[in-house]
Amino acid sequence: MNENQAGAVSEKSRVALLSLLASFSLAVVKFAAALFSGSLGLMSEAMHSLLDFGATGATLLAVRYADRPADDEHTFGHAKMESITALAECGLLFGVTAWIIYESVTRLIYG
Repeated sequence: MNENQAGAVSEKSRVALLSLLASFSLAVVKFAAALFSGSLGLMSEAMHSLLDFGATGATLLAVRYADRPADDEHTFGHAKMESITALAECGLLFGVTAWIIYESVTRLIYG
């Protein structure tokens, strides 16, 4: 790994860590506001921020794993881990979307 690649690796990790802290802070504030107000809109935003926090944590781990050099078992390296993690994050977003739809329909029907 040359010096430019090493700098890019540390930059990606630093950005992911800052994003992790920001998403956690947003989630806490939004959850507090949602609990105080009872707003479904704020609760969905809080869940979205919590999901962002988890996704950013997974991204941080994936970036660190993906930057490993090739070995006998992974002759092309570990870079696909970033793509696999992004796919899992999409699945989580679909799950949260399904929960929000369920909650919305339930509140419309039962008040």
